[in-house]
Formats: sequence, structure tokens, C-alpha cells
Amino acid sequence: MSTSGLHYFPVALPFLLVLTGLFVVTVTVVAIRVLRFTSASIGIGPGAILTLLFFSLLGSFVNIPIAILPEREISTIAEVSFFGVRYVVPVVREWPATLLAINVGGAVIPVLLSIYLMLKNRLYGLSLAGVAVVAFVCHLLAHPVPGLGIAEPVFVPPLDSAHGLALIAAPCCPPRLH
Repeated sequence: MSTSGLHYFPVALPFLLVLTGLFVVTVTVVAIRVLRFTSASIGIGPGAILTLLFFSLLGSFVNIPIAILPEREISTIAEVSFFGVRYVVPVVREWPATLLAINVGGAVIPVLLSIYLMLKNRLYGLSLAGVAVVAFVCHLLAHPVPGLGIAEPVFVPPLDSAHGLALIAAPCCPPRLH
């Protein structure tokens, strides 16, 4: 079998462009329906939701400094070769200061929206209970990772929020599938 530079692509370019266009239209229609459903569910107009999403996207580039953690010494490992034998040895290095910051688009805007919805719908107790449950679960699963920060499984907070808060808000009513 020859290994020439020829590659076979089973779909002609015009057909691929049509399929790509249909995919983009389908995703757009679904996104608009989800946006309308979400805005109707929380009682905020679609224009306001789009504005919040836009500012949240812009705010994701802005971090507000909260504190500076001082530099410290950490030990890492290095591999040293001595006469052909490799040794793993500890090395002490200076770790630079760490800036602790809060992101405007990922934290400030969602928190302000949550406070607005809590006050608007008068869900003080349920909101505080939900925050406590999510904070507790996230605290149990979060752990510091050197060089990265505090890490936890990426889907835990949203799934915990959706499932746990649904059980708190409506414990007597099982979910219905439509």
C-alpha cells in the first residue's frame, strides 16, 4: 500500500458547507429557545438576559484583586544524572507571591443576579440553605494543587446546585419528564 500525500474526504465541499450551515442554524435556534425559556422561568426579559451574558463575557477578562499571599519556599523534585545513573533529588525553590482575585464575569455578576432573584422571589431561607449545601460539598471536594490553585471536579458545583437545590426547594415533588 502506497503512503502518498493523497487523502480521501468522503463529502464534497458544497455539501459540507450546507451541512455546516444547517448545524449553525440548528444550534442558533436551540440557543434562542433555551434563552427564551430561561428568561421566562426567572422573570427577566430576553434582552436583559442577553445584556447580562454580554457583560459576563466582557467581565471574564477583569479580575479584582482581594489579597496577595506572600512568597514562600517549596520543594520540588529534579532528576540528576551522575555517571549515567539517574537520581531524583529534592530542590528548594522560591515560589513567587500569589495574587488572590475575584473574576467580575464569573463571580460578581452571577452573585449580583442571584441576590436580585433571591430578593425578588423572597426565597431567603431556601437560598441560604442551597448556598450552604453547595459550599459544603465543594469544600469537601476541593483540594490545593501546587502551581495551579484550588481544584475540584469541574461538574460538581453545577450538578450539586441543580440537584441539591431542587431537592431542597421541592422535596415532596419528584421530577417529571415531559
